[in-house]
Amino acid sequence: MEQIAKLSKEETDDQMKEQMKFLKPIPEAVHLGKCLKSSFANWFLFLNGERFNLSNLRVLYNDEDDDIRRRMRKEVTLSDVRNRDRMSVESMLTIAKPSVRDVICKVPFLVQTIIPETFCLYKGNAKGVIDNPTGICVGEHGSLFVTDNKKSRLFLARLHYPVDVTEVSKSLKNPNGVAYTSGIVFVADTGNGRVVYKAIGSSVFINPNKMKVVDLRAQLDARHIQVQAAAKKNDLVKAMTKWVQEQRRGINYSVSDLNKLPLNKEIMKPLAIVAAATDLLMVSDSHFHSVYQVSISNNGALLQGTVSLVINLPETANPLGLAFDGSSVNVANSSSDGGITKFNLATSASSILVKNGTPNCHMVHGVDVSTDGSIVFTDRGSRLVRTLSPRTSEIQVVAGSGANSSRGGSSLAASFCQPTAICIEGKMMFVADTAVGAIKVVTPTNSLCKFLKLLDSLSRMFGVHLRGVQAESHTIEDAISSLSELSSVVDLWVDEVQEKMGRKAATQGPQETISSKSKRSVEILRESLCSLRDFLKDVNPGFHSFFKLVATLTLVVENFFSQMRSRNDMPTALEFAYLFAPTIRESLKQLTDTGFVYYTSPHSYYEVPDEIKLLFRELPSLSVPSSEEMAKEDQKLMRDWRDSFGKPVRQLTVRNQSTKDNVGTLPLFAYSTPDPPPRPLDFSITDDLASVASRNRHTP
Repeated sequence: MEQIAKLSKEETDDQMKEQMKFLKPIPEAVHLGKCLKSSFANWFLFLNGERFNLSNLRVLYNDEDDDIRRRMRKEVTLSDVRNRDRMSVESMLTIAKPSVRDVICKVPFLVQTIIPETFCLYKGNAKGVIDNPTGICVGEHGSLFVTDNKKSRLFLARLHYPVDVTEVSKSLKNPNGVAYTSGIVFVADTGNGRVVYKAIGSSVFINPNKMKVVDLRAQLDARHIQVQAAAKKNDLVKAMTKWVQEQRRGINYSVSDLNKLPLNKEIMKPLAIVAAATDLLMVSDSHFHSVYQVSISNNGALLQGTVSLVINLPETANPLGLAFDGSSVNVANSSSDGGITKFNLATSASSILVKNGTPNCHMVHGVDVSTDGSIVFTDRGSRLVRTLSPRTSEIQVVAGSGANSSRGGSSLAASFCQPTAICIEGKMMFVADTAVGAIKVVTPTNSLCKFLKLLDSLSRMFGVHLRGVQAESHTIEDAISSLSELSSVVDLWVDEVQEKMGRKAATQGPQETISSKSKRSVEILRESLCSLRDFLKDVNPGFHSFFKLVATLTLVVENFFSQMRSRNDMPTALEFAYLFAPTIRESLKQLTDTGFVYYTSPHSYYEVPDEIKLLFRELPSLSVPSSEEMAKEDQKLMRDWRDSFGKPVRQLTVRNQSTKDNVGTLPLFAYSTPDPPPRPLDFSITDDLASVASRNRHTP
């Protein structure tokens, strides 16, 4: 398709140019819609500061709010909100229809558990992968860093669907806070009384093997390392490598693990940590009840920190949360007489924003600052996520019902067991539910509705519709206008992600956008329709009233493959060959009234009647049994049972293990294990570590 588009624009002789003007590639709108839906199903896409995924619809399908759950199940089926068959046009049309968007728009925020995965079986994100998360921060675009206090480990979560969780380090002891800046992750290693770091980005330190000769000489000269003027690159690399090794020799530096950050003053018991700038950290210390500023210096081989006291806190303070807003530090103190205090670094002035033990905050834990300046914090005592407006000082509940359980769904119907650490990315929040070992995302639904609206508009313009729904007829101008809007949204989408990444590379699913191929298909489709419109105006302007956009689709192929996959959604080559002829015959039966003669071999067949030939429509059919009325209550009970237990599942395929809703050979509930009892951590200050697992507080 791309090659045809380039060929039609190349400069050729007049005769070739006259012939080439009729060669216009038109990407198939249905296939383009399925590509968009595949990106939507496989990644947590990022648009306008919000993340969205097909699994969001499944969260609402099982919402704790009875009204939302009932309305959602009325509009879609379980098969529609599962990524079982990405080739299904019916599912694509169903999830994008206006009535579904109406239900979603009624939900301002949606809460979804992304760790562990709750909807499909995936070993990289199963129950128990994280026990007690106490720190969370946003890493490189499309990733999170999470510290586990009980397992004493640092994890990296990649926001694919399902989320892929990998271990970064296990050389910790009861870690708490974590921060990421400029390709480096910093961890408050509370149990070992140190701040540790690891270079995640490849450009953090000098790598002589990947440097040019000019850069090597510049680095050697800056460090006053003598080399011969005629030295070759291998000699320069050896000299630079030797210097790096000498710098790291005395501290036992590890490339693959965390390293202790050398400080001019020890921080005895670091709790919270936040990046205030690319080379500046703020760290709270529960031993000296202080908040320190740590200036980071990088000599090309390792990091060093310079500590300076910024804030003295009360002796009873338990500073578990820190947030920096550019000029002030917000400290979350979870002690009984604590709350959230704002310290202005320039004037040294302080003001109390929230107090513990009040109706608006029972016990604060984590805190962060949103893009509009609002203070977002977790109320561990009330099991809620709240926000404080800087203009009105009004405190509102963003998410949580207050129930002592861990459930996803619409913001006020969802619940947390022990919400602790929190971090903000764009307009959404990631919250650690420590007692149940879960990470949850709280995100608005505006971008989700916008994406589904664009998907629905693309289908309607080309007359693609659900069974029983009247197809819409649109002009070529309507289609061009709709595609221009879609192309404009995609361009702004890609620009937003590229600006966040800091580079102008092509974006794909891992960068939380639709694929570059899909983006290009939208552009080619719009350009081709514009050329077709201009051509029709020149040849016969009146033909516009007869032109049907549905003629640009290959629906015969779509219907054929839909029937081919009716038995097996991913047939093998042998099955495909076996089903090809029967599928063709079945398709012809739907289009013609021709009689059929069944033939199996030269010695076994039905002879053609000599005098009577019945048409297909004249064949007798079985009478339909009389229907019996069922009470609506019984219908609802049967549907709920079917959705939970009655769905048959086909055998595993390769796609089941990768991009599709991953299940076993039995229904999903058969593999489900009961949720472990909540195991909350005791964050009160003692003579021992600040974080000690409570002893089966909720176990019988």
